[in-house]
Amino acid sequence: MRSILLLGGLGLVGYGAYTYYKTEVALLEESEISLSGIKVLDKSPSNVTLRITVDIKNNSEIDFTIRKYDLMFIINNSMIGKIRNSNVDTLVKGLGGTSQVTFDFSFNPKEVGIANVLYSLLTRRGTSTFTARGTISVKKGLISVDAPLDVTYSLRELLEE
Repeated sequence: MRSILLLGGLGLVGYGAYTYYKTEVALLEESEISLSGIKVLDKSPSNVTLRITVDIKNNSEIDFTIRKYDLMFIINNSMIGKIRNSNVDTLVKGLGGTSQVTFDFSFNPKEVGIANVLYSLLTRRGTSTFTARGTISVKKGLISVDAPLDVTYSLRELLEE
């Protein structure tokens, strides 16, 4: 009888953890991410550093904290670079709360093939796409969960306010 109760309790704990994980992923899916600003910090033939500010709007009812992220940036299907940050701790309040995350993004124009990227931006104009793909670690309460992120915006969407 005790083993049945133990197995039943473990099953309920497992179901609770699964439900919690699904809730965390749903929180990220309901959030809106938009570009707030880009500032050029450094530009040279071997290095370009941009300070990028992103607004995150939480449309769910529950607050969560962004702990870290590991992202790749892709422009028109060409990978430009990666961003890793393991010490963010930005609270995103629920019910439409908006928070800003700012990060510096550096890349070597020679390695990226910046001429090809600029050419594709100029020829595709408003249909150019910007993609951020990777993982974000969020925390709600005492539990942290890594969730996938894959967002794509067109140049037209980024320029609209």
